[in-house]
Amino acid sequence: MILGLLILATPMSPMESTLEERRELLKGEEEDLTSLAPEAYQQRAKDAYDRAQSYLKRGLGIEAAAAFREVTEKYPFSTYATEAELGAAEAEAVQGNSEMAIAAFTRFIEQHPTHARLVEARYGIIKVLEEQWPGDFFLLPPPHERDLEDVEATVLALSVFFRHHPEDARVESLKGLQVKAWALLYKRQMYLARWNEQQGRLRAALQRVENARQRYPDVSENPEDIEWVKDLRSRVQSVKDEVKAPELHPARSAFQREKAP
Repeated sequence: MILGLLILATPMSPMESTLEERRELLKGEEEDLTSLAPEAYQQRAKDAYDRAQSYLKRGLGIEAAAAFREVTEKYPFSTYATEAELGAAEAEAVQGNSEMAIAAFTRFIEQHPTHARLVEARYGIIKVLEEQWPGDFFLLPPPHERDLEDVEATVLALSVFFRHHPEDARVESLKGLQVKAWALLYKRQMYLARWNEQQGRLRAALQRVENARQRYPDVSENPEDIEWVKDLRSRVQSVKDEVKAPELHPARSAFQREKAP
């Protein structure tokens, strides 16, 4: 930006070069990094990468994103270029750009399927999704009455993580997160089941509860819900018992009544 302003502020005569030519001249004066010795090229890439990481550790997401981009653009042939792609995704997450962060993590996984740090990309997706869960702000409806798409996505991301990285040290803590997500999703299904009951759809309510119990195991139910489900099941059974077999054809029924003593 500063160079551009300086160029625009410089008086030009008809004999001087155009703005585009001056820009090309400036580009030509930039250092050709590919002419460096491999060791020097790699060291410069490392220095740039370390600088980006220092920004990231301090929570400076904007600065970190720019620094990681510098690594990928200026040192594309270094071993740090791929690492910088992952760092750029983490920088987006620090800034709270959830969609961009998840897209960047996913792109890293797709483009580098054998990379040693795939575990970090998959873990990053989980943490970004967790940040999007609805909170308990008192002016809003409770979480289980709101959109839980990010919670469902977290459950899916967790299952992928467990399948690919069963030995990772974070598995146990992530299993706790899984149970927390299951509990929230189960609570939502109970909420919807009660709504089904209010609409008079008792069998639909019971079916929803049974499906939720199968889909979200290890979720502890509160006593109130347990009693409500027992009562619901009893009422559903009562309705079944009250259902009578359909009558025969009206003419045949009348004939049977005539034969009756």
